[in-house]
Amino acid sequence: MIKQRETMDICGAEFEVRTRDREVISVKSDSNFGSIDLVEGIVYLNGTMSKPIRDNTLIHEWLHGVGQTYGVDFPEIHICAIASELYRKGFRIETKRVTMPPKASGRNRRS
Repeated sequence: MIKQRETMDICGAEFEVRTRDREVISVKSDSNFGSIDLVEGIVYLNGTMSKPIRDNTLIHEWLHGVGQTYGVDFPEIHICAIASELYRKGFRIETKRVTMPPKASGRNRRS
C-alpha cells in the first residue's frame, strides 16, 4: 500500500505535518492547537480543528520554526498576534502531499 504524507517548508527544510487527536498534543502555551519538533522535523496539529483554525495554526507553528531556526525567541503573544494578522491578510502556508517510498522487506536485505 502506498502511503502519502503532508509536508511543509520551514527555512528550506522539509517538515512532516502530522494530525493527531487533541489529547496527544501536550503544549501548554498553544492551547493544544499544535506544536513543532525542530529536531525531528515534525509539526503536530490537533485533528479536531476547523480549516480556518488549522490554517492559522500552520502559520503559528511556521513562525515558531523560523524564529527557532534563526535563534530568535519570540514571546508566544507575539507569535499569536503575527500569525493571526498574517492569516487575516490572506497569508497561507502551502503544504504538499508526497508519496512515501515502500518499506524494504527484512528478507531481501543484504548484510
